[in-house]
Amino acid sequence: MKSISTHDFVALIKQNPSLQWIDVREVWEYEEENFGGTNIPLAELPQTIYAGDLDPSQTIYLACLTGVRASTAQIYLKHQGFEDVIHISGGVAALREVFQFSTDNQ
Repeated sequence: MKSISTHDFVALIKQNPSLQWIDVREVWEYEEENFGGTNIPLAELPQTIYAGDLDPSQTIYLACLTGVRASTAQIYLKHQGFEDVIHISGGVAALREVFQFSTDNQ
């Protein structure tokens, strides 16, 4: 399974803010703290796919708090025919550190 480091992901999203990335945490977690992306809780992925709300031809980046749910979502999406699904290593916890570091050093 493909993954990307949080540092590489942050650099990538700064170059292309419109890339497709999904935060698979619960809504309340996303509302407490998020760094962008679309919030689709893991349990709602099947309905989202069925509704056609995800583009399988696009690269999809996945995040959760620590990476466990994003890994599960990655496996699920691959089994549903999505070809380019990338897990953000370390999840939102790691993104928090990277964003804090980049904000502190500007």
